Amino acid sequence: MERHGLEVALCYGNRGAPGMLHYLANFQPRWESFLVFPYSGEPVLFVQLYNHAPDAQRNAVIADTRWGGMDTTESVAAELREKGLATSALGLAGGVPYRRYQALQHALPEAAWVDLTAELGRLRWIKSEEEMAVMRRAAELTDLAVAALSEELRPGMREIDLLGVMQAAVQMQGGQVELCYLASTPMQEPNAFVPAQTLSERRIQAGDVVITEIGVSWAGYAGQIHRPLAVGTSPSAEYQQLFEVASEAYYRIAEAIRPGASEQEVLAAAEVIHETGFTICDDLVHGFGGGYLPPVLRTRRTSHGPVEPFVFEKNMCVVIQPNVISRNRRMGIQLGQLHVVDDDGLETLQHYPLEFIVTGAA
Repeated sequence: MERHGLEVALCYGNRGAPGMLHYLANFQPRWESFLVFPYSGEPVLFVQLYNHAPDAQRNAVIADTRWGGMDTTESVAAELREKGLATSALGLAGGVPYRRYQALQHALPEAAWVDLTAELGRLRWIKSEEEMAVMRRAAELTDLAVAALSEELRPGMREIDLLGVMQAAVQMQGGQVELCYLASTPMQEPNAFVPAQTLSERRIQAGDVVITEIGVSWAGYAGQIHRPLAVGTSPSAEYQQLFEVASEAYYRIAEAIRPGASEQEVLAAAEVIHETGFTICDDLVHGFGGGYLPPVLRTRRTSHGPVEPFVFEKNMCVVIQPNVISRNRRMGIQLGQLHVVDDDGLETLQHYPLEFIVTGAA
């Protein structure tokens, strides 16, 4: 704020994108909320809906937490006018809907606006000790969910049933399955190559493979695990080859990441995927923890545009997740998990074995 000459920062959040509001206020909004954060003086948190304000007052670290009134943007504008900040330079962070931005501009016509979303988001790249404690707990719960899936998956279950299996395993400990992306397909006649975001009612059969991306959240942070599961039988030779290539890529990438390493070292390590005749669909590596963070890397041959320079630093959290697929896009697996960059390289936060799970025995 000082660097930009700002008198106040406004942080917007909602259920789908809590963003910096969660980070600064320790509150996960279920509806739209605004945090008014002045350079001098005390912040104010405006929360919708009326019945959500008592929960926010119990949980937020912002002493002045209020209902946002019938129109949250008007309440924010009124607060700024009362504080004499209506004509100031104002920072704005978060995915503010266009209509809300228009309303703020109309209510505060003399204010100058500066987009702070990227700069404030940069604060989340390197985790504090407090954040790491929360992420370790989320990782433990994610391990627990995947263990339940491997133990309870049986032929005849639907894909949508698997979410319930995992949620039941973690809910008594305060966990919430945040990521449950998966797809099932026969190993002998595959027609799925990447975990799906929408679960189907397809019934899983012996001889299937289930490919997954699983994350359980706790206090707003999540773990992440990718494991393939062979149902009722060992992996076929073709799927075993996919697994071996994904494993090799995973370990090479993990070896490359350390403080001071660049994105080019990761991309060089990932070339083994193409050298063995395969490609990828999903991202290869991405930052994580309180959101989907940089770096977001694919391989050199599958990049969607120029690769931005990036240097890894201590206490960044990253997910390594090679989604190795056939070039005809008929079959694939995903293998990986969450890590934190430490002094010498990576510490793995997930402790469920890095293996091709065989499950679903009668």
